[in-house]
Amino acid sequence: MFIDHFKKSELTIDSDIPIVNPREPIVMFYQHQKQQKIIYARNHQKELITFADEAGTIRPHRNTHFVLAYVLHGKLTACIEQHPVFISQGMGYLIDPQIMTYEELADGTEVMFIDFSTEIAQMLCNELASIHNSLTVDYLRNHLMAAKHGKHGYLEYIATYPQENQPLKNILDSLQQELMTPRIAASLFQRGLIIRLFDQFTSPHIFHEKIVQLDGTHEQQIVNQIDSYILAYLGNVNRQQIAHELNYNADYLNRIFKQERHISIMSYARAIRLNQAKAFLINTQLTVNTIAEKLGFSSVNYFHEFFKTQTGLTPQLYRQTTQRKYKP
Repeated sequence: MFIDHFKKSELTIDSDIPIVNPREPIVMFYQHQKQQKIIYARNHQKELITFADEAGTIRPHRNTHFVLAYVLHGKLTACIEQHPVFISQGMGYLIDPQIMTYEELADGTEVMFIDFSTEIAQMLCNELASIHNSLTVDYLRNHLMAAKHGKHGYLEYIATYPQENQPLKNILDSLQQELMTPRIAASLFQRGLIIRLFDQFTSPHIFHEKIVQLDGTHEQQIVNQIDSYILAYLGNVNRQQIAHELNYNADYLNRIFKQERHISIMSYARAIRLNQAKAFLINTQLTVNTIAEKLGFSSVNYFHEFFKTQTGLTPQLYRQTTQRKYKP
């Protein structure tokens, strides 16, 4: 039944593994967790085609295109070559062709996927390189030059500060409309929108880029899972939560994390939480109460105490100081 559903969206079978093989150079998919079932949807000639397996799960599959994933709502665990990666709202990842992957979505999660061909990838390299240096260009070039002989890995995108990115959503909406409504010069508009989309993902003031190699040691892979989990929850985690999620002993996880990163898990989580607080204070007009709530502090007083202990300043004074410092 799984295969019958996926045949509607150009899937083929190779060694019992479904392969997504879009006919077009650019294709958008949406994946949504609804009523304990995962539904895929794609835009094709003004029609919305959906498909899901009866068990509500997605088997591992490969792609002939590059795949950009971006979480619109909720949280998911992306299993990339059997390595779990924790991705939350506002985060994303990029994988190259033939990497095996599948997704496990939390309730209410919605994810956008854009599959694009190697021709589009080459165009992105040329255009983005003229704008600024980025790990995305390096990642695409490494695959295009080395193909199957290149290093096995993927690229993560982590929002510099977590809030709704309206310009990015506008680009996605425009791209969706262009793909659903074929018209004169549609391919040119689609390519222009893809460039604008990746300009967002490669802008350092909007996203952090992080290349993750899949050929590292087992311990390095676990450390990366810990890192992704902490980032996904903005540092509002504890060792027991991580140990439960990864199904490892908390002391063991802390030991290998410290060996690899030279910092304990909780010290790293506090640093991430502090950096997110600073980003909110510098880049938004959110109240201190709202920031404390977004970062999971039990009270604004606790947030004040945490922030002053780490920086020597109250949140309000830090905001005033940085605004004066960076004011043009």
